[in-house]
Formats: sequence, C-alpha cells, structure tokens
Amino acid sequence: MPGSDSWRRMISDCRHAETQETFLSSVRRYCRRVGAPDFFPELALLEWRIWKTGEHSLTVPHSLDEVTVNPSLYLLDLHWKNLVSCLDFRREDRPGIRR
Repeated sequence: MPGSDSWRRMISDCRHAETQETFLSSVRRYCRRVGAPDFFPELALLEWRIWKTGEHSLTVPHSLDEVTVNPSLYLLDLHWKNLVSCLDFRREDRPGIRR
C-alpha cells in the first residue's frame, strides 16, 4: 500500500488531467504499479473532484428568477462506500476546501 508521500505525488502528477476518464486511467495505472487497494482509484477521483471544484471561482448573481442548481455541484458514481470518511476536511492544506 502506498504511503502518504506516494499518494500526494500521484495526485499531484495526475490532477491536471483534462477529463475524469484521463485522470482515472492514469491513477489506475499508478495503482497497479504500486499494488494499491482496489478502492484507491475512486478515493483519488473524490480528491481530484474536490480539488477541481475548489479551483473554479463562481460569480453568484445577487438575485435569481427561478430555483437554480448550484453550478459547482458534481455527482460521482462511486462503487465503494464510506470513501468520504477517509478524507480529513479539517486540514488547512486540503485543495478545494476554503474556510
């Protein structure tokens, strides 16, 4: 199982992928190479999506004429349960989390 330094290096190397499919493909190759558990690609995808969401700034109109879905909302189809519990949202250095 890769250590935290390997995990950060993988995320750093792959996070500039243009599409989710490209990102997952790179992560899966990495995970096979280091023998990571099967849930790692989806955990990495969750981390990447948090980072991608946090790097975009949105301008919110002062008023809306109708109910509108939050434009930063992104739904992930994950097959593993409880992945969010693996994340530490208290960390100040977490990409995409602003206080």
